[in-house]
Amino acid sequence: MDIRKIIFTAKGKVELQTQQDDMDHLEPNEVAGPTVASMISPGTEIQGCLLGENFPRGIGYASVLRVERVGSEVQNIAPGDYAFCLCRHQSYQKLDANVLAKLPKTLDPKAACCARFMGISMTTLTTTRMRPPSNVLVMGLGLVGNMASRLFDCCGYNVFAVDPVAGRREQLASNSFCTVLDKTPDRDDMDLVIDCTGHEQAVVDASKSLRKGGELSLIGVPWRRKADVQAFELTHAIFHRYLHVRSGWEWEIPRHRGDFDRASIWGNFEGALRMLDQKRLNVDGIYEVGAPRDCQKIYDRLTQQGDGPLTTVLDWSC
Repeated sequence: MDIRKIIFTAKGKVELQTQQDDMDHLEPNEVAGPTVASMISPGTEIQGCLLGENFPRGIGYASVLRVERVGSEVQNIAPGDYAFCLCRHQSYQKLDANVLAKLPKTLDPKAACCARFMGISMTTLTTTRMRPPSNVLVMGLGLVGNMASRLFDCCGYNVFAVDPVAGRREQLASNSFCTVLDKTPDRDDMDLVIDCTGHEQAVVDASKSLRKGGELSLIGVPWRRKADVQAFELTHAIFHRYLHVRSGWEWEIPRHRGDFDRASIWGNFEGALRMLDQKRLNVDGIYEVGAPRDCQKIYDRLTQQGDGPLTTVLDWSC
């Protein structure tokens, strides 16, 4: 079968290529179907891959397919259903039925891709010791930080969100109840800080806003060194404020929930899809829609990290 794929061919270079893949044979536990939409991760895809090494390579982060065929042992999903998955940017998908989530019938497939980015901070939400209406400070309002702010806001936390870029602040402030700021607030009563920047100085600044016994969750990936800061500033705050500092990497919890697990990756994705379907989170304006054939132009815009939508959903019907 001819499959259209987004391929990173060299540093900063993106192409839409057509390649042959065997999609005909299905294992008993597999499903297959055409991709409806896929959403770009401005962090992992650009900072971690497009500006990295190891080319050529395919990439992808969040997709929705229309199920066309199912294996003989697949249950609870049927041809015609739409399903969310962590698949590559390509026109057709084949995957194990255990790593997808069925969409509610009324949910827009493009909006459903946001579940992937909600899931990142949902790990912190399900593992933190802090409960509503605790004060939560979110550092950085890129796609992950924006979704984290909305998620904690709608769950009853008192959210403060910080970003130096005016457009990002305005995007969140226009459709949330968060207190949106251009710099770290001059206060020391935050219960939980969620760093979504991966920036050393932001982490140091935020640590000083935590109350004694507060929690610092590091969600943002430190792709590379960004600041010349001394570890003393951070260790001083940790020691004297009895802070709990931990990784916020989402894969801390299991993929699927066992008997005594508090949460799971796929359980969180299913919850995120319900929240999006029920419109508990307003994702208007977060993304723009583009055609896969315009991939170079789309990735160039996202690499510049300027104003405008935080990401792009690729419409594979184009």
